Amino acid sequence: GPCRTNLIQKAVQVAQEHTPDFPVIANGGVESFADIARIKEETGASSIMSSESLLETPTLFEEGSSIIGPQQGSETTTTVAQQLLEHQISIAREYLDWCVKYPPAPGSLGHAGGSF
Repeated sequence: GPCRTNLIQKAVQVAQEHTPDFPVIANGGVESFADIARIKEETGASSIMSSESLLETPTLFEEGSSIIGPQQGSETTTTVAQQLLEHQISIAREYLDWCVKYPPAPGSLGHAGGSF
């Protein structure tokens, strides 16, 4: 469901009443870099986290990065999907380049290994 910033704001207020400087992390509603500042402003949370949007756009917390969308109605859904896929592939390639440059210590991945 939608992010309930009003409830996060209430959690921040309660936490601050009992323990000033107690960190409250807002979760949800982040689909673009601009959402980070908006949610922090609306809630007073000390930090923001996201999960689902990061799966689609791993660079979400990087300024200037956002979920790719049509620009002024000129792009088709297929073009947008292709751009998103190319962006995701470029991130995966960059990750693999780092893996080659800095391989894991022998045995550190256990028996199964994994991509991440």
